[in-house]
Amino acid sequence: MPTIKEYLGALITSVNQGRVLADVESANIAQMYAQDPLLKHFPVPRFRASEVELSIPVAIEKVAGQPAKEYQPIDVKGFNTKAYQVVKDTLKVGSFERKLSQSIQQLVSVQTSELEKSLSAGEDVSKSLQGFAGHVANGVVKRQSNASNAERKTLDTSSDQDLRSLLTQRLYEELKPEIRQPAVTADIENASIIVEAARLREINSNYLIHIRMKLSEEGMEWSTMTDEDGEVVRKLLPE
Repeated sequence: MPTIKEYLGALITSVNQGRVLADVESANIAQMYAQDPLLKHFPVPRFRASEVELSIPVAIEKVAGQPAKEYQPIDVKGFNTKAYQVVKDTLKVGSFERKLSQSIQQLVSVQTSELEKSLSAGEDVSKSLQGFAGHVANGVVKRQSNASNAERKTLDTSSDQDLRSLLTQRLYEELKPEIRQPAVTADIENASIIVEAARLREINSNYLIHIRMKLSEEGMEWSTMTDEDGEVVRKLLPE
């Protein structure tokens, strides 16, 4: 099946070739007029189409999608904020001691940056997010284990392994909706189309597309001139 651009290109080429044949015929008529004692006094007829309008029914058979050129998989600031909140909710604390808070936020920020790079490179979303959640959970549990006694009293006293598993799960579940899917745009130029009349008659008219084109004629002509060195130069210029 031809693509849209191939089909439209062929149509325009055909119209142009038809115009060439018309000029060839005009030249033949001019020669005939020149040889006739009466017709040589008449103007030579020449048809010129100032505008050609085409209306072509087609049906799209297959169109491929292509990813958008610019893909930002996550809103980094919002993602970091939500991840930090999930950590606090899982550990059942309203706030951390300042030093621990800064350490966890830095951990989240670094892992978010790695996640963004992975997603932008086209890596699997679930696998990448699972890796992010695991790294953050491990880092949080490690920092929680190293927290001061006063700070540890405010934290959930679950075992490290249980806390790590729970935090990994919650980070994954809560943050997955925050990941944007790559935008896909239809590659219309390379869409395969049906143009055969017999096949188009079998398709419901609601699924047909009518392409309307207006072609305006413009001419080029050879111009002969002499350059500064006295050489005769021929250039193809617009009329």
